[in-house]
Amino acid sequence: VCVCVCVCVCVSPHHSLASGHCHYSLKLRQLPASQNLLLGAWGFVAFLEAKDFTSREAKEYERLYLDQQNSTSDILFSSLVENYLADMSHRLKPTTMENKRFIIKGKLLPYFGNLKVCDIDTIKIRKWQNELISYRDEAGNPFSQTYLKTVNNQLSAIMNYAVAHYQLSINPCRAAGSIGKSKAEEMNIWTQKQYELFSNAIQKSALKLAFDVLFYTGMRVGELLALTPADILPSKRIDINKNYAKVNGEELFLEPKTPKAKRCISIPDFLYDDIREYISKLYGIENGDRLFYFTKSALDKEIKCIAAKIGLPAIRVHDLRHPYVKHKTKSFLRNSRVFKADFCAPSHSLCTEVFHFPDNINLISGVNIHTFNQCVSQGGI
Repeated sequence: VCVCVCVCVCVSPHHSLASGHCHYSLKLRQLPASQNLLLGAWGFVAFLEAKDFTSREAKEYERLYLDQQNSTSDILFSSLVENYLADMSHRLKPTTMENKRFIIKGKLLPYFGNLKVCDIDTIKIRKWQNELISYRDEAGNPFSQTYLKTVNNQLSAIMNYAVAHYQLSINPCRAAGSIGKSKAEEMNIWTQKQYELFSNAIQKSALKLAFDVLFYTGMRVGELLALTPADILPSKRIDINKNYAKVNGEELFLEPKTPKAKRCISIPDFLYDDIREYISKLYGIENGDRLFYFTKSALDKEIKCIAAKIGLPAIRVHDLRHPYVKHKTKSFLRNSRVFKADFCAPSHSLCTEVFHFPDNINLISGVNIHTFNQCVSQGGI
C-alpha cells in the first residue's frame, strides 16, 4: 500500500548481488505538504526507479533537492531560479511566465546555472553582458537593444529576489551596469498606401480581415484572437475585454494586458460590414465562439511572405499597432504637430490624418476621427 508522507530523503545506495537491484537506506526529514513524495514497498527505490535514476543520478537529485531548501545566498543559481519561478507563477500571467522561462533557459542558466548566487559578481556579469553584446546570428545581425535590455532586466530581477529572500547583500547587476535600451530608436511602420498594397495581396479572406482589424483598430494580436461575435457591437464598436494565449498547448483566455486595455473601439463602416459578412459565413457559430482560429505564427508567416513578395519593407505584426498608438502617447502630443489632412463626411467614422514625428518621418495612417477630436479637445494639437 502506498502512503503519502512529508519527508526529505537522504539516500545511501546498497547493491544486492542476489536480485541485481540497488537498494537505498533512507533518512527522513519533515517537508512542507507541497513537497510530498509517494513511498511504496521499496520506499525511495520505487520513486527513483520510476524516474529511471542511477545511483549517481540519485545522489545528484538529492543534492539539487536539498540545495533548493537552502535559504541563503549559498544556493546554486539554478536552484534559486526553480524557487523563483515557482513563487512568481502564483503572481504573474502564464504568458509572462512563459517569456521568463524562455529567457532564463536560453540566456541565464547556461552561463550562471552551476554557480552559487553569492559567487556571481560584477566581473562575471559584465563578461556575460559582453557575450550578449558581441553575439551575431548567421546573417551577422546582433540582438536588438530592447532584447538586450529585457534579458539583463531578467537577471537583475532574479538577483533582487535573492537580496529580498536569500540574504544576498547586494544586487551585483546594479554595479555591473545595464545594457540595451528600453525603447527602440526606430519604429517600423507602413503608410496607408503600403498597407493597402499588402492587404490586397492577401488571398485568404479570414487573414485579410484579421489584418484589417489589426491595422484599423490598433488592437493587440492576443485581443484579436480572443474576439467573439458578441464583441462586435451594433453601434459599430468592438468590445475589447479579454486576451487569448496558448501556453504549453493549453488555450487560455486572460485579462487584457493592462486595466486600461479594457475598452471599446469605434470602427469604420466598411470594416464593420466586412466583419458582419464574415460572421454570417461561419456556419453554426455561437456568440461565445472565437472568430479567428489561426495562430499568431500564421499571421507572422503571412506578413513576411506577402511583404517579401510585393517588395514592402519587413515589419512585425505588432508594428501594425504603432500608427494607432503613437499619436495617443503623451510625448507625441507634447512634442509633435498633427495635421488633419482630410475631413470625412459626418456619416463616416474613418478619417485620414498626417502625422509629423519629431524625427521628421511623415506617416499617413487611417485612424478614428473621434480620437483626433479628443486630442484636439485635450489641447494636444
